[in-house]
Amino acid sequence: MAKRTTKVEAKPFSINPFVDLYNAFSLKCLLPFGGFDMASEVTKMLSLRFSKEGDEFMALDADTAIAVPLGEVQYASGNTVVTRHINWKQSKEGLIQENSVNICFMAEVLHGYPEKKLADMKSDFKQCCVDLLNTEPELYFLNEANLSITY
Repeated sequence: MAKRTTKVEAKPFSINPFVDLYNAFSLKCLLPFGGFDMASEVTKMLSLRFSKEGDEFMALDADTAIAVPLGEVQYASGNTVVTRHINWKQSKEGLIQENSVNICFMAEVLHGYPEKKLADMKSDFKQCCVDLLNTEPELYFLNEANLSITY
């Protein structure tokens, strides 16, 4: 996304306020941000893991799901892949819409990211949710000791 914005012909575009917010933070922090509509049964339990035998992905522009190669980093629920390559390619499952109510925003931060920058990013993101979306978000953290979120 950052590379795309540097192109001469690049024009800002809007998807919806929720997606626009996490895209803006992706660019501001140069971190992969994403989000899921948690109303789907599939997104009730998400795991960040490597793909395994039987995993399937339904691309936004597809009519049928495809098998995912083994070893890709993905968000998944059971054998349903919600995003491929962390959150680079979104599936139809969990897609945020204008009428989405329960949304999970994700940011992947590698070990070694400066704690001050992380604290500032969390604070800024929380304030933007209050100011722009009129909601106070709950923050959860996934790491090797906490591999999934269930709500």
